[in-house]
Amino acid sequence: MALIVFVLGSTAVLLGKSEYAPHVHRIVGFCGLLAASTAMFVSVRRWAKWFVGMLGYLILKTAGGVFLGSTPSGLPNNRVVFLEWLVVLVLAVVMCVRYVTHAPRPLEAAGLVGLVVASSFFVISESTLPVIAGVASLGLIQLAHIKRDPRTRTT
Repeated sequence: MALIVFVLGSTAVLLGKSEYAPHVHRIVGFCGLLAASTAMFVSVRRWAKWFVGMLGYLILKTAGGVFLGSTPSGLPNNRVVFLEWLVVLVLAVVMCVRYVTHAPRPLEAAGLVGLVVASSFFVISESTLPVIAGVASLGLIQLAHIKRDPRTRTT
């Protein structure tokens, strides 16, 4: 939990929501994000299953917002935006569900870390483009492993 807060905080500092954010703050945010990414890469076997569970929870919350027309906190929402988020989160779960049963390889671990970092940019900037890029990169990594693995080739 502390690592998630650290990643979100580093992303917020890196993006610098104000126009006059000093460059030193952005450098500190980048260094914090790099340190958190390294820690996540080393410990990916421990948190990969939990990440899939968190994505599932977010899908349930987003689906509730789409169908009920408001968030659990009672704030009205734009259903099109929530539907877009729902599609992106479902794609992320589809790409990550295989890590519930087996540990990711090193390149897949880097893709998972990239997806988590992209998710933090998604939360801070409220844009789905970072998560789409993270899901696409993880998908390309998985596709490359399928092409290289002789056990999955059909002749």
